[in-house]
Amino acid sequence: MFRHLHTHGHDGQTFVDPRSAKIDAELTRRLEEMSTQSPDTSIDEDAVYLEVVPEVKGRVYGLGSQGYHRSITSGEANTSREPAYGPHELEELQRDHQRLQETLLKERMERQEQMQRDKMER
Repeated sequence: MFRHLHTHGHDGQTFVDPRSAKIDAELTRRLEEMSTQSPDTSIDEDAVYLEVVPEVKGRVYGLGSQGYHRSITSGEANTSREPAYGPHELEELQRDHQRLQETLLKERMERQEQMQRDKMER
């Protein structure tokens, strides 16, 4: 999936930047290494990805707005999903969303009323 998303035209060959190419190479190497060491064991590719990819400003590269964060607990990488927004920001976004929906509904109703008036005038 990483290779598909980080190559031009999703061609799987021409990476969008050197960092993506480096991450893909390391990810491929690690996955191949793990499958060779334990061929009968399923590999958690997400966990391997989180081990390979650098964290910048509390976010893991390549995950977009998913807002994954990584914390180190007793020497192991412990990953958890945290929202991209805090509770107050989320509440504000929800209020904005509600206001926009109400505005949209009001404008639709006004437009329908105007169309009805226009029909009656003809």
